[in-house]
Amino acid sequence: MGKRKFSGIRPVFEQEIKYLKDKLGIEIPSNKCFMERLQIKAFTGKEKTKILYKIKVNREEMKLEVKESCNYDESKLLNWDEIIQLYSDKLLNLEKESISLITNKLNQYYEHHPLVLTSGGKDSTVLLHLVRSANPNIKAICNNTSNEAGEHYIHLKKIPNLEWIHPKVAFLKYCEQENFIPSVFGRNCCRVYKHETTIEKLEQEKKYLFFMGMRNVEGQKRAEYIDEHNADYYPVTWKGILPIRKWNTLDIWLYILDKKLEFSQIYIKGYSRCGCLICPYRTLYEDILTREYFLKRIKRFEKIQENNFKTKKRWIYLNCTLQEFIDYGWKGRRVREEPTQEVIEEFADYMGIKEEIAKKYFNQVCNCQRNKEKQLFLKDFEVALNLKYLGRKTNKLLCINCLAEYLAQSEIEDIKRRNKRHKTKVKNAIGNKKKELEKNIEQFKSQGCQLF
Repeated sequence: MGKRKFSGIRPVFEQEIKYLKDKLGIEIPSNKCFMERLQIKAFTGKEKTKILYKIKVNREEMKLEVKESCNYDESKLLNWDEIIQLYSDKLLNLEKESISLITNKLNQYYEHHPLVLTSGGKDSTVLLHLVRSANPNIKAICNNTSNEAGEHYIHLKKIPNLEWIHPKVAFLKYCEQENFIPSVFGRNCCRVYKHETTIEKLEQEKKYLFFMGMRNVEGQKRAEYIDEHNADYYPVTWKGILPIRKWNTLDIWLYILDKKLEFSQIYIKGYSRCGCLICPYRTLYEDILTREYFLKRIKRFEKIQENNFKTKKRWIYLNCTLQEFIDYGWKGRRVREEPTQEVIEEFADYMGIKEEIAKKYFNQVCNCQRNKEKQLFLKDFEVALNLKYLGRKTNKLLCINCLAEYLAQSEIEDIKRRNKRHKTKVKNAIGNKKKELEKNIEQFKSQGCQLF
C-alpha cells in the first residue's frame, strides 16, 4: 500500500447523503460510503474499494454535477463496522504505539508541563483521546481563529479541561481593517491566530511538552517529521510530540467510529476538515457547502472581497472578473493566461477609461531586455506612469526603475560629459527620479487622474 493511500478519505454521513440526493438526485447507501477526491466509494474488501459515483464542480456556475455513475451491487459493499473489523489489528497496534510514545515522552520530559494542542478536528479528537488514555488530567488548549463553524464551537465547549486562546481581533474584522484577503501565498491564520497568540498566552521561559496532531501523510514537508517536532516558531524550551504521525486518514476515521468518539458535526455536512471556513486551501466542493450552510458569513466576506479587488485592481493581476474573484480567484493564482473581453470591459468601466487604454494594463512586461527575460509583469501604477509620462498611445512600457532611468536620460548624459567618475552620481540621479515618480503617484491620484 502506498504511503499516501487513503490520505484524503472520509465517511459520508446522513446529512451529506441527503444533500447530494437533493442536489444531484443520487442514492448513496448509508453507513457504507466514503468520499475521496470527489469520488464516492465503498469497500469490498481490505484495501479494495468500488467507485459508486464521480462528481465534479462546475467552476463557472459554482455548482455540483454528476460526472459518472457506476453500477454496483449494494449487498457486496461492506458497512463501517465490517471495515473496522478488517482493520482492527492495525488500529490496535497504532493505538498501542501511540500511547506508548506518549507515556515514554511524559516520563522523559517529566520537568516539562504537558499540554494537548487541539483544534477540535478529527485528528485532535483521536490525539486527545490517546493522550488522556495515558494521563486523563492533561489540559488541552485551543486557538480560537474566530473563523470556525458554529457547531464546531459547540463541540469544543464540550471538551473538559480545555483552555481557550482568543485573538485580539476577529478574523473577518481583521480582513476589513487591513483590506486583506487570504490566499495560497499568504494566509496569516497560522501565524496571527495560532503561533503568535500561543506565544503571548504562555510563559516563554517555561518548559512545555506539546502533544500535536500532525501526520506524515498530510504533505511533503510533514512526511519528514519524526516523533519529536521542534517548531521553529516556538521557543526552544517548548517540545513538540507527534503521537499520531503514522496514522492515515482512514485509520483516524475508523478509530473514531470504532471508539464512538464524539466529533465535530462540521464533518457530517461533507467537510473533509474543520478549521477556518474561509480558507484558500478549502476545495471548491467545500466552498459550495459553505455557501449552502453559512451564507451570512459568505455575504460579509464578499463585501471585503469586492473592496479588496477594486482597490488593488486585481483584474490585471488575475485576469478575471469581480465575480470570478469572489467565487474562486481570490485564492491567489491567475485565473487565466490572457484576459477575456469581459474582464477588459469591466476594468475599463471601473477606471473610466477607453478599452484600448485598459488593454495596456494586462500582462505587460518591462520593455528593457533584462526584464523581458525575467517575465515580471508590470504593476498597475507602473503602467499608469508610462501612460502619463510617455502618452496614452505609447507601446514602450517600462518598470518604475527603467522609467526613472529613461526620464533622467538627459541629466545622466550631462553628468557623464562633466564627470569621469560618474557612476555614483548617475545612480543618485536615477534614484531621485524614482522618488519623484513615487511621490507623483499619490498626487495624480488626488487630482483624480483616471489612469491611477
